Amino acid sequence: MKQKREDQDSQDKIENEWDGEEGEDDLEFDEGPVSLDEYIDLERMERAVFHYFRAHPPVSPDDIADAIENHFLQMEPDEIVAEARRERWSDAEEAQELMFQVMGMPLDSDVDAKTALARKALALDPDNADAGMLMATYACDDLGEIATRLHDVVARAERALGSDIQENMGSLWTNALARPYMRARYSLMSTLRHAQRWDEAIAEAKAMLELDEEDDQDVRTMLLGLYLASGDTRAARGIMKEYIEDDSAVYEWAAVLEKLLSGNKNGASKTLAAAMRNNPYVADYLLDPETTVDVDASSDEVDLIEEALDCVQHLDYAWAAHPETLDWLETAAAKGKPRRG
Repeated sequence: MKQKREDQDSQDKIENEWDGEEGEDDLEFDEGPVSLDEYIDLERMERAVFHYFRAHPPVSPDDIADAIENHFLQMEPDEIVAEARRERWSDAEEAQELMFQVMGMPLDSDVDAKTALARKALALDPDNADAGMLMATYACDDLGEIATRLHDVVARAERALGSDIQENMGSLWTNALARPYMRARYSLMSTLRHAQRWDEAIAEAKAMLELDEEDDQDVRTMLLGLYLASGDTRAARGIMKEYIEDDSAVYEWAAVLEKLLSGNKNGASKTLAAAMRNNPYVADYLLDPETTVDVDASSDEVDLIEEALDCVQHLDYAWAAHPETLDWLETAAAKGKPRRG
């Protein structure tokens, strides 16, 4: 096989997953993409509002609507946080503000600057999940040690949240105070994935989906890849059947791999043909992660490349866990790749 399947730098990948939601500049919400800075400001405001209503319990839903519309929406994020600082601040909130600074730093920012802020945050709040997660991923190179440290971070954050977890079971992401904890759990799941500890990563993903049934962190797509990596094609088919309306590249290429692992090469070939027509770049990146494609920035091809990169981010480890499938893909893709342009 011509392309090389070298071990990727899992440490870098884990660090990028912590920094800015897998290194993306924009995050996708129902109302469209927002910048990372906008997302951070939104979470800062939600935390302040959450504390406000804990200190001033509303009597009715109208009280909530009135406070939000006539008070909070009239203020900028920094003004809301400044008000919270005057009235209902804690060391834990100051620690989280420091970590929001870190989250807003560019991916190539100085590591020492990030860890210095994280240490300050932990001095204020030893249970801060974002700070503990950062220190765990930057402080050592061994995936097993990182996982052990992240288990401890998750446990500490869990104790700090207390009854909030059970009270918000199924919708925990809506509690802004719980999001650092959920980020730490995602980082743990990702670390276990990079360590190829499939069963543990699957258990973590399933637990996260119980906590957040709306799947705000896109854990279900990662779970699909984990099932395929572990060879559990039945469970993978269950996810694909449940979300059969999902026609994204991730689900198309997951279907190709599932059929291969199930021994259905004819079905895999047919599914591959459709997947290649929709986005042939996925095969390029699966077979050679260092692939570069020179296209006009205004071209529709840019969207296909971005889709392909997202697909590979979710599935590359699943294909790599079964090297024979990549051998098959290299031959099949060479025969069936459509000409574009």
